[in-house]
Amino acid sequence: MFCITSGKEIIDGAVICRYCGCLTCAPQPIMQEKIITRADKVEVVKAVLSVIIPIVGIVLGAINLKDGKKRSGRVYLIVGIVVTVIEIILTVICFYFFMVMVFPFLLM
Repeated sequence: MFCITSGKEIIDGAVICRYCGCLTCAPQPIMQEKIITRADKVEVVKAVLSVIIPIVGIVLGAINLKDGKKRSGRVYLIVGIVVTVIEIILTVICFYFFMVMVFPFLLM
């Protein structure tokens, strides 16, 4: 590529000529922004629901696996199962502490 003003050879894609400092007509690279689509928003809502209501994650995982979306199906299933196990453990712990605090005579 050659500079229009100085006529000297410059690097392809250069924005300015290193000899005369003039701007070249080289196209500037366009930075593309990530466009968040409606499908992306739906996936975020599904993920949040999977954490808040684990049965939703398990159902979504089964549906996605059936539809051939193995990656997201596995993620939803794992999240649903893990959160369910955590909720069961916390329920048992809370129940035990409730029994100890409120009805200690039952544990004797």
